[in-house]
Amino acid sequence: QAALIVIVRPAAPPERLAALERAGAEVIVCQGAGPESVEVALDELGRRDVTSLIVEGGATLAGSFVDADALDELRIFIAPLLFGGADARPVAAGEGVAELAATRRALSTEIERCGEDLLLRARLREW
Repeated sequence: QAALIVIVRPAAPPERLAALERAGAEVIVCQGAGPESVEVALDELGRRDVTSLIVEGGATLAGSFVDADALDELRIFIAPLLFGGADARPVAAGEGVAELAATRRALSTEIERCGEDLLLRARLREW
């Protein structure tokens, strides 16, 4: 069994933090915003000898990791559903990349079926 560590910003609601702690999670409050907060969080996890991390969240969190150049692998679930429109959220918000030439291609990719969905794994960096 692995420990569950939840990293939050200072503005996180105290009642939600207390609920996480009651459920057995260790909560770490990290300062900063965007890519800066990612670097602070990764430094703190490094001090705890954490060498593997799953990041789950929305477009803002994903964009912060992209902007901090802190992704080794992407795992993207693709469901055969269409929705969106003018208010649709991107996969990763943040600064992003302005030109196609500045993007980084995955070193390797795999696709597997998960029920009715697909899981795309894209390896971005090897250590």
